[in-house]
Amino acid sequence: MKREQHPEYIQSLRDRETAARCRGAVQAWQAERSEVAVPAYNLVWTPASALGLVRELQALFAAYNRVLWEQYPYCRACGGGCCVNEASHVGPVDGVALALLDASLPDLPANLGATDRDCIYLAGQFCTLPAEWRTIKCWSFFCLGGLWDPDVPLGERYDDLTAALKVVVLAHLPAALRTYEVRGDRLADHLHDPADFATALEDALWEVLVGPLHARYPLIEGDAPEAAEPSVDENPIEEELLAFIAEAMQELLVDPPPVPEGLAVTAEQLLEDLEALEWIVVGRPTHRARLLQEMAARYASAPGPVDGEQSLIWWRMRERIAQLID
Repeated sequence: MKREQHPEYIQSLRDRETAARCRGAVQAWQAERSEVAVPAYNLVWTPASALGLVRELQALFAAYNRVLWEQYPYCRACGGGCCVNEASHVGPVDGVALALLDASLPDLPANLGATDRDCIYLAGQFCTLPAEWRTIKCWSFFCLGGLWDPDVPLGERYDDLTAALKVVVLAHLPAALRTYEVRGDRLADHLHDPADFATALEDALWEVLVGPLHARYPLIEGDAPEAAEPSVDENPIEEELLAFIAEAMQELLVDPPPVPEGLAVTAEQLLEDLEALEWIVVGRPTHRARLLQEMAARYASAPGPVDGEQSLIWWRMRERIAQLID
């Protein structure tokens, strides 16, 4: 399809702006050969030591993805099904890493190899982002892809996978991030939700390096990466929806209920839709209205509650989707 027709085209221009601002800041830092001190964590950075941190992160994610690729079948069998529209995220941490590595975002061709449902950086089954740095969100992501033994509870599969990833993270976590963890936020504790892990890691890297660098050489507009979007904590409806998503996912992972008769939505599909619903609430993708309408059609025939019984999770999902549409 034509590059300008892709739903992520405008976002890709913002990505390039973020990367360009970060490159300019890093180049100014390298030219001055100055130090950036972070007294809160007793750290002092030079461009060379910051590059060392990025190299450590490369090693961490190389080991992390070897676990996903070599020890479990999900990513191998899927082959990039998670590389969808609105899934990528190029933030200031990624921009600084790219600049330190002297790598750049790809020049998108006039005719893309991606469909409007794919990530704009996907060309067939190949990622066009630089191999040196795939962005934290992309590198962190995993799912079970629907390829698990039905005799093994889904929660056990996630626990098994995240336990293996935790070993890698604990073994490869850079010293600067271990210093950050002293304040109480253990990054490995976020691994059960890869999007949460990516956010926690970006927050930690902002605290120990990127934020102090931004204070010296402005990387972005505003004071922090989150400045462009209001916090979901300011919206009680979104808080309620996120609480429902967490509760429903826990129910599905621990003890999946039987699918109501006549409803063609499996527990696995429901889990995928819950993840999509979370992305709609938190990420606010531009095509959220279309996603919500597609999900609403899937749950339109979900049976309502019977007198004296708790409503089924499929019905509650139908009600939450309708709430968001309204």
